[in-house]
Amino acid sequence: MVIAVNRYFQKAKMLSVSFGVVGASVGMLSFPLLIRFLAELYGLNGALLIHAGLCFNIVACGATIFPSKRRQFNKEKSDEDKPLTCGNKETVGFSFCLQPPFIAYMFTNFLFMAALYIPTTQIPKHAVSIGISVNDISLAIAVSGIGNMFGRISFGVLSHRYESHVVKLWIICLTCSGLIMLMVPFSTKVEEFTIFMIIYGYFEGASSVGWNISLFNLINLKYYERGISIAYFVAGIGLAVGSPFTAFLSEEFSSNGISYYIGCGMFVLGAFIMIPFASISAITDNVLPQPKIQNESNSTVKLGR
Repeated sequence: MVIAVNRYFQKAKMLSVSFGVVGASVGMLSFPLLIRFLAELYGLNGALLIHAGLCFNIVACGATIFPSKRRQFNKEKSDEDKPLTCGNKETVGFSFCLQPPFIAYMFTNFLFMAALYIPTTQIPKHAVSIGISVNDISLAIAVSGIGNMFGRISFGVLSHRYESHVVKLWIICLTCSGLIMLMVPFSTKVEEFTIFMIIYGYFEGASSVGWNISLFNLINLKYYERGISIAYFVAGIGLAVGSPFTAFLSEEFSSNGISYYIGCGMFVLGAFIMIPFASISAITDNVLPQPKIQNESNSTVKLGR
């Protein structure tokens, strides 16, 4: 979806990506409550079967974002959309993977995704162990979708207004996501968990949008689609190891708090890694048309950096 938005919208890319992924927040708010209702009505197997049917609509939704032939033709004819060339060869490759901003982004990407779902995967067991019912804590987790929605929208608006400061905004949101996790070990009431989930949901949503669009500022736009694809692969590794690893440590040391302390450290460390690249603003160079001059042989030459 992020790559599709990048293809369709040449202006206000950051705002477009932000609003393009805001639907995830609606899913976070509605699906936990829906699945709980379906499980009570039809049992777990029936609930999962209905859930699978609902999710299968993704195929139809995905089919609507294929570019039309007219769109492809116009893109081929647009000089601004063509990759930079050197002679007759395209310069688009994977050399950007060795650039320090992208390497730092990958480390932060891994840490961010490893810590992202620690609260939602481990708070239920933690809450039940201190006497809070499953129904109450599931509702508290579901309302995080409200904060998540506002976080995604507000980050999109701010990034559109302050394009050159997107990485700085992302660093702030990562830091806040980590620090607010320190609230969980000291929470004992469902109201406290609800407040935490709303605040954490806000910064989680903002950080998720920042994760997608910070790459616009860190590498040249022509590399974005390859870069974000690699980022999603690394993110999958982070998701696979983060929550299980911290859950193992929590049981090994018989402490509910250790998972959140580690998660806080991951968020803050990821933010710290990005600080040297906070002032990079490649997006401005990406959207400006390439100037042209006439050389002595009256042939047009494109200027590049």
